[in-house]
Amino acid sequence: MIYLIIIIFGLIAFQALLYGPVLEKVINGLFFRYIYFSWNSNGFILPFFYFKATGVKFEFLGYNGSDKAVVEGDRISGWINPLGLMIGRIYIHSLNLTNFQLTYINRTSAYKKVKYLPAKNRLKIIHSSIIDSRIFIEDRTFMPVYKINLTEINVEDWNMDSGTPVNLLFLSKKGYCKIGSGELKIGLIDEKNGRLSLQGIKWSELAGLRVIPLPLLKNKIDLETDYHHHEKNTMEFLGRVGQLPAGIIEGNTADSTGPQGRKLNFRFTINWDEYALPFDLAFRKLITQLLVGLRVRDVVGLTIHSVTKGIAHILRARDKVQTENEIVKDDLEEADGEDGNEGKI
Repeated sequence: MIYLIIIIFGLIAFQALLYGPVLEKVINGLFFRYIYFSWNSNGFILPFFYFKATGVKFEFLGYNGSDKAVVEGDRISGWINPLGLMIGRIYIHSLNLTNFQLTYINRTSAYKKVKYLPAKNRLKIIHSSIIDSRIFIEDRTFMPVYKINLTEINVEDWNMDSGTPVNLLFLSKKGYCKIGSGELKIGLIDEKNGRLSLQGIKWSELAGLRVIPLPLLKNKIDLETDYHHHEKNTMEFLGRVGQLPAGIIEGNTADSTGPQGRKLNFRFTINWDEYALPFDLAFRKLITQLLVGLRVRDVVGLTIHSVTKGIAHILRARDKVQTENEIVKDDLEEADGEDGNEGKI
């Protein structure tokens, strides 16, 4: 009986800690150097950690030269699976964001953020939605500073594994946004097949791809692709890309030729294990892999090869660090075990 009383009082105290105004003060008090947080909410309601709030503001203050970000929105709601929390995983269901705006100032290279990504299947967003939202990105790691706006963001049945965040483009049921001077459309046809189109934006505006030489930068993108999810953690792309200058292509048969350049077929397969990268880096890798498949000429091909090689190097370095950390951890555990055994003799 006494244990039941302790459990009940423990749950009451935990629920009080999760009460909206209390949680706001706790977060701002503990992390005042890094975060400012405010919302109008009753907090997380047990046992399913249901939450609903208006007037949300979450600000990362950019302590010690790190990135700055401000998230503001009219309404947010959702719930967190408590069973997932018991095994160290965060599964957020029905996360609905209405009229949100993210202003993100990037001051740290994306390559340095790879190690901070959660492991695959650790943090997921499931069957969620984004309504009438906007993102402004200013990347100060580029010179000149790279800026891009994403507006009119609407995503239906939004699904994402934060270990490979770019997969939201291929797991969500339907989505649309204006990106720079163009527009992006995504949509699933069924569980395994979908379609993506990207049109109107210049290559120079897209994901910091200023490393690609000028003949390509001047053209607007006209890309349509179908994608198919395979069983073994891979996905295949089959589509066409237009607005490419004819002079940079080798040996790829064009569907049509015109004043804006050639429209070419492409086909390639990706392994999701190679895309455990921040969104911008993974998106850049997708585009470069597409262009490699088109067999571009000379300096363009050399540049793209260098970018792809650089990303592969980052992945190998990350895997090496993880392996070394695991070895050190195992050695420490063995040493602790030996010390314990010596104490028993």
